[in-house]
Amino acid sequence: MQVRRKVNIDEIPVDKQLRKEDGWVRMQVQWLCSEEVTGSKQCVVGRTIFPPGGAAHELHTHSNAEEVLYVIRGEGIAISGDEEFKIGPGDLVYVPAGDVHYFKNTHPTEEMETLWMYGGAPSLEKSGYNHVKQ
Repeated sequence: MQVRRKVNIDEIPVDKQLRKEDGWVRMQVQWLCSEEVTGSKQCVVGRTIFPPGGAAHELHTHSNAEEVLYVIRGEGIAISGDEEFKIGPGDLVYVPAGDVHYFKNTHPTEEMETLWMYGGAPSLEKSGYNHVKQ
């Protein structure tokens, strides 16, 4: 694999393979930096648009990666461990590896846009992703 040191966000397609039954509810996810896209060995960086009206990344864990999520615009809620937070522009949420967590757009008419990173794993698969079914 050739290492790509620069990518343009407009060149990265939205992932159409993510399924609701695996916890990805109406989200528009772009994998901006990963093992597949750039040749990364230790991290993933992504962008997600959560459309209005309840788009969410349902309860899940990453046993092999911590996660940091930054809210660019919009508002919602996040759960990490046993804490629930209201989130909005400028907020950053840190999720330790293995913590159960969740992100949801709570605004009825506006999108929520986030930039996020997995530390310690170069792909979703290697992060130890597990959807926690309720």
